[in-house]
Amino acid sequence: MTFKGWRFLPRGCGKCCKKGQVLLWRGPYTVFMETIRGYYESLNLTVHDEGTWSGVLDDYGLVFWPLAADLGGGDPSWWSQIVNGSWTGRLVFTAEHSPWTESIAYVNAQSGTTGVGIISASIDPWYPRLPPVEGFPAPTVANPLTAGVESIWMSATSKTSGGTVIAKTLTGAYDWMARNFVDNGLGGTDFVVCGDSNPFDDSLTLVSNNEAFWKNLWDVALDA
Repeated sequence: MTFKGWRFLPRGCGKCCKKGQVLLWRGPYTVFMETIRGYYESLNLTVHDEGTWSGVLDDYGLVFWPLAADLGGGDPSWWSQIVNGSWTGRLVFTAEHSPWTESIAYVNAQSGTTGVGIISASIDPWYPRLPPVEGFPAPTVANPLTAGVESIWMSATSKTSGGTVIAKTLTGAYDWMARNFVDNGLGGTDFVVCGDSNPFDDSLTLVSNNEAFWKNLWDVALDA
């Protein structure tokens, strides 16, 4: 698979026929993601959110869904394509640390599809400080998605269970980010499941420190 600024297409398929796009699906919580939006736009990529998207999931090769289904949001309109395996791309799918029980329960309910579950926790909490917080660098685990990235900036998080672990918490060395590639016969879906949304949203004032990781999410082949 290739994912170099173009939609995922199988190896050997020849010239790519459609430029890829990034979708920031913020849901009813509408988390602030202006930093990551600006970063991908600086790579000359088209970035949409839930209010501006095309209505066609196949237009997007990289989708972020932070704080999934919190505040009773439920399934997005495109979720059936994820479940039935008809979409090819990378989905970054996050829960939250322990107070956000609805998001944690939802991400766990989808673990049969994604291959990664969530264990409710508040590891490395920023308490007693309130957001926004600077965050701190948590160590990565060697993987193509973490190539050249020694740490991912984060704050409080739940733990992940299953998949291939790509990041550990700063204290306790708990798993908090994992990936799982599912071959759907069309090119596959790479699920990146995280115990919290803060490596991607502006509640972390130093979230731009994660730009090298964000670039890998776009560049690295789905099945690498």
